Amino acid sequence: MPRLCAFCGCNNRVGCGLSFFAFPKDSTRRRKWLLNLMRADLSPDMTREESDRAGYVVCEQHFRPKDINSKGRRKRLAPEAVPILLHTIKEEQRDLEMPSTDVHAPVPLQDTPPYEQVVAMFNKLLAEKDEKIKDLKSSLQRERARMRLMKFRMNSKIRELKRKLEQQQNSSDDQGDQLTAASDCLPQAAKEFFDKQIAMAKLPSSTTLRRHQVVSQEASPSEEEDREPLGWPASQKDTPADPERGEEEKLADVAGWVVQKVAQDPEVSACTKCESLLVETNDTEHNYHTRMEKDAVSAVKKSTTSARLLHPSEAFKECISKCDSVIQKIPPNAMAPKKLKAYLRASGAFSELHRIHPAHSKAIERVAVNKYVMCRVVAELKETAQNRKRTHEKKSAACQELNVSTLEVNQD
Repeated sequence: MPRLCAFCGCNNRVGCGLSFFAFPKDSTRRRKWLLNLMRADLSPDMTREESDRAGYVVCEQHFRPKDINSKGRRKRLAPEAVPILLHTIKEEQRDLEMPSTDVHAPVPLQDTPPYEQVVAMFNKLLAEKDEKIKDLKSSLQRERARMRLMKFRMNSKIRELKRKLEQQQNSSDDQGDQLTAASDCLPQAAKEFFDKQIAMAKLPSSTTLRRHQVVSQEASPSEEEDREPLGWPASQKDTPADPERGEEEKLADVAGWVVQKVAQDPEVSACTKCESLLVETNDTEHNYHTRMEKDAVSAVKKSTTSARLLHPSEAFKECISKCDSVIQKIPPNAMAPKKLKAYLRASGAFSELHRIHPAHSKAIERVAVNKYVMCRVVAELKETAQNRKRTHEKKSAACQELNVSTLEVNQD
């Protein structure tokens, strides 16, 4: 049942946005309140318990504004505040707001400046504004002239580049025609070999093929399992594969190299739990506080190139494997070091280390991400250099074979 204001004729409900006040505890004040309410069903001798049980309250519209303290979060009444009729409060406020009809003494007017002085001041301000407008117009003209010059230079550069591109295409076409005409006078075997070399030279590079492969795999996620890892020192399609070293062992080598760099951090090297997380516990040969000779490590590892690497734990190798899976999904044009670090931190590859050892996991992640990204970038650069070297060797071999075939034809 909604609670209403106890004042006679007032229909304000609790919850309408107004403040409501309960009856005072003092019997004298409570008697004044009950008398001012002008209700026959309320006895002036009503106790506080009876009024609280009945739920009688009075809204703030029946009190003078000066009797209500609104400074705090909750409105409070003055000690001598008594509710009165609403129209009485409005009449008092109207009397206070009505303008006074008293006649004030006349105030002497201030002396106004002469007309000539006002005109001179106006002309001075106008001249200052005109000067500013003139400066702005000249700046705008200079900017427009500079933009026109930049546009002209840019168009000239574009035309020059187009002209050079056309010349390059024409020259390549002429060279192809000359080579085709020269191959007509060769024997059948030499001509077939020559045609194969030209077709091989026209094939796209391995980097371009890998880039197209990544784009096509992003378009079809179902082929994600057949994706070739990017950025390793050698790809199986370009160089002969080592039968003793698989992809997992390459990941282990990278993880061991990263562990060696992580162990150089003073905060990590002083913690025994970090050692158990990073270094393989079954490895009795060494830990990351000792340095082994090349022969001792190569006796355990199959590759002599990993002689300076430590034996990483399975948990850390799993983190490096997750990093590698994240890197494989990144296109080659986004293989910048800063972007790679951001991708690896956001991938959650080191979440298991954060759960096991939160004290130093952040330091391990920071150093590991930096070193792993450097390893991948250097490997990508090495692969690009090897591809260029192989392409150059193929072209040199083709030219040498062509020279030998031409010499044999001339001798015949």
